[in-house]
Amino acid sequence: PAPVELEVDGARVPPLDPAPDLYRRPGPHRWHLPADAGADGSLHLRLIVEHTWAQSAWVDVAPRLLPTGGEDPLLDDTQLHNRAGATVAVVAILQFALFFLVVFLWNRQRREYLFFFVQFLGGAAYPAFWLGVLTPVVGRADGLVVAAALVIAPVAAVKVTHHYFALEPTRFERRFWAGLATLGLLALFVFRDPYVMSYAGGPVVGVSVGIATLYQLYTGIRLWGSWDRLTLVFFLGGWLGLGALAWIDALAWSGVADLLHGIRPACWGLAIYGILQALFVGRSYFRSLAQADALNERLQEQLGAAEARKAELDALNTELRRQLGERSQRIVEALAASGSLAETTLEPGDVVHGRYRVIGELGTGGMGTVYEVERETDGKRLALKVAQERRGVALARLAREAQVAAQVEHENVVAIVDVDVASGGFVFVVLELVEGPSLADPGAADRP
Repeated sequence: PAPVELEVDGARVPPLDPAPDLYRRPGPHRWHLPADAGADGSLHLRLIVEHTWAQSAWVDVAPRLLPTGGEDPLLDDTQLHNRAGATVAVVAILQFALFFLVVFLWNRQRREYLFFFVQFLGGAAYPAFWLGVLTPVVGRADGLVVAAALVIAPVAAVKVTHHYFALEPTRFERRFWAGLATLGLLALFVFRDPYVMSYAGGPVVGVSVGIATLYQLYTGIRLWGSWDRLTLVFFLGGWLGLGALAWIDALAWSGVADLLHGIRPACWGLAIYGILQALFVGRSYFRSLAQADALNERLQEQLGAAEARKAELDALNTELRRQLGERSQRIVEALAASGSLAETTLEPGDVVHGRYRVIGELGTGGMGTVYEVERETDGKRLALKVAQERRGVALARLAREAQVAAQVEHENVVAIVDVDVASGGFVFVVLELVEGPSLADPGAADRP
């Protein structure tokens, strides 16, 4: 992967695939030998390689001679795997990355989609490197960009896993992943020189991706019995595909061994990973939709039951107001014909008619005194009104007030809860307790 020229019997031969003027050249180098080459019975070939970065000095595939028009199965297979795999990976992963970026920009609260974007964008950098699309943009820094992206991407992937499976990472895990990304980026920056980047970047990226892969597989296996299995199949399948193929590229990048003689299967691993991750997200989304539909059905059932219950309560309230009106009418008739009754004073702690415990006095007006009381049955705070005058006609007026109020239902009218004659011989009316300042306060009208 470097600028290479060929001399045949001392004469330069133009390449069949002219390379751009860049420091490295992805793909094979091919030349068409002149027809008169080797006419004297001997053929002298000389490769002139411009040493521009670490891997330009690696000749790990032996040069081969073919008859004109002949096919080279190894070259064809290498091209198929590298170019096709890199193209599929870039197209698949980049479209997912852009999709998640748009979703995040549409709703900034869905931060997990930002991590999805970082994860897929980092993964797309590697096949883009092998297609040669990064070199014209960043020049000799393309190796550093790819290695940094492949260190950050696994950490972002772990963050996505924590969110989607509702896992709460421990403090140690947070520090570990942050430390791994920081140390990896620091190592890449120190060894950023193109002549040592492969030797440093390969191990750093290999360790980062390897640790993340093992952690993701461990997480998926641990959740196998408590999560949707098809979702976990997509999740585990993506990481198994990536882990099974990426280590071969890591060995080659580190200068240890090129086991497949130029073939880089990690691009296919990234393509498999991207597609299965998209299926994983889609499966999770459709499961969420199904759960939302089920919840909506339950909500509709509950709303129907609530509406039926409301209709029942409305009927009960109507009947209660009718009974309060009738009771008030009987009390009015009885009190109108009676004389005066004994004066009644209520103290905190007194229990009226066995139902209402007095808490304290709220205020006294022209017609009566109002107390705050607590209903014994449920502890609800209410207001209890007792007539100040003790003549039968005045008491009848209070009962008549309760009778009229019981027939009115409006949000701006205090509701009547109860009306009765206590065992002490006094009439009382129980109303809703309205919280707020006293109207005797001059500033009450200015406050809500």
